Amino acid sequence: MRKLKASILVAAATAFCLAQTATEYESPAVMHVAGMLNCNCGCKLRMDCVMPPSGLCPVCKAARMRIANMQKAGTSDAYKTAMSNAGLQADYLNAAAFAKFWAEDAKRSDEAVKLIGRVQG
Repeated sequence: MRKLKASILVAAATAFCLAQTATEYESPAVMHVAGMLNCNCGCKLRMDCVMPPSGLCPVCKAARMRIANMQKAGTSDAYKTAMSNAGLQADYLNAAAFAKFWAEDAKRSDEAVKLIGRVQG
């Protein structure tokens, strides 16, 4: 019975690992985040590197898969429901949408500073 349970667990874990396609962890959104992180395998490159002969460092591949999974988790309905139940608004923004949000937020911050005036400390 233990061997059966262990076999089912291994099969499920394998299916979960293989279910992710290469395009998911090589998407522009994942590569954008990976480009800001350094690989710790010793290659001294960023995690968006392409290493011969397979084209992908196993350390970078694992990190990119984690990045893709975190991005998926941030857009899931369960996460959004939990955040709204806590009274918070959760929303994943891709690079372009985040740049727009950042510019609008900076504008609001500048207006608030102008409204308050110069703060001396």
